[in-house]
Amino acid sequence: MNDSHFDAFTRWAARPTTRRAALGSAGAGIATLAVGRVAAQEASPVASPAAATVALLFVQTGGATMLTPGTGDTHTLTITQVTAQTLYFADRPNRITGATPTATFVDQWTAAFASSPPNATLIGHPEAGGEPEEAAVVELMNPTYDAATATLTYDVRLLGAEEIVDRTFEQEPLTVLDAPRQYAEAHLFIDDAGDCAACVIGFVILGLSCPGAC
Repeated sequence: MNDSHFDAFTRWAARPTTRRAALGSAGAGIATLAVGRVAAQEASPVASPAAATVALLFVQTGGATMLTPGTGDTHTLTITQVTAQTLYFADRPNRITGATPTATFVDQWTAAFASSPPNATLIGHPEAGGEPEEAAVVELMNPTYDAATATLTYDVRLLGAEEIVDRTFEQEPLTVLDAPRQYAEAHLFIDDAGDCAACVIGFVILGLSCPGAC
């Protein structure tokens, strides 16, 4: 995973006192999509080229969440009470916002991310509605989603301190998992994984026509 893609929004996600101010710049380091038609919401119309550049950030939110140590460097992230919709948004000038069913997002995962798993920032809150939080930057793999129980599970690799040296956090992020970590609620901010993922996620999930094969 190209580290530069992920740097901008991990800084934003990990700084609760500055998130609102940083929202406008978060899209710089996230998924780059060549979108043929864009739902822009500008005050005055602007001519668009045949393929515009759109940056999308995907967000998944849930209730009780657990990071469970696994074998080697592969662990398990389980999010319960996860919302049935995965949110996405893009920064200006396109200002796209919306949601896609979490089931659809997971169904398209293999085509989008199998060859290059995305990074993500997990923000976990020990108490529901509380200020304290813990951040962990992970690589996401092999998602499964059970709609009946609203449970989303990923295999994850926790990024080490040497892989996130250029990122700023309010507190030291979790870089070693030697015991289960439990949170009352959590948010997962998912990055892109290259042009092929952009094609599948941006064009299939958002219902647009992919301009070429990945």
